[in-house]
Amino acid sequence: MNAMDDARNVLARISAFDFGASGIEPLKGGSNNRSFLVRTAHAWFVLRLSDPANVPVGVDRRRELRIHEAASDAGIASTIVYASVDDGILLTEYVAGAQLRFEELERRVVVEQLASLLHAVHELP
Repeated sequence: MNAMDDARNVLARISAFDFGASGIEPLKGGSNNRSFLVRTAHAWFVLRLSDPANVPVGVDRRRELRIHEAASDAGIASTIVYASVDDGILLTEYVAGAQLRFEELERRVVVEQLASLLHAVHELP
């Protein structure tokens, strides 16, 4: 079975995800997980699959999930649609954006936005 089949099978098992994926494509990057952009008629999502038996040293998926939930509740991270640490599944709403380029740090407004975001992160429970 290939990565795309794995993604389709996982989506089929998630009862909260019952509105059918119209497109699934692998996302590049990441050294430990397989991630996919999932398009539906209603919204876009990101599906992350990890191997619970092969978690890198120092990675605590339960802690990671708690932090993601807190950040989502604070409005600074994507909404979690479904998560199973034991199965290595994380499905979140897709958040469109662009990668910050180094030269953008010369703009005061960008630095202020980053400082505000960093402050929000440090205010998380």
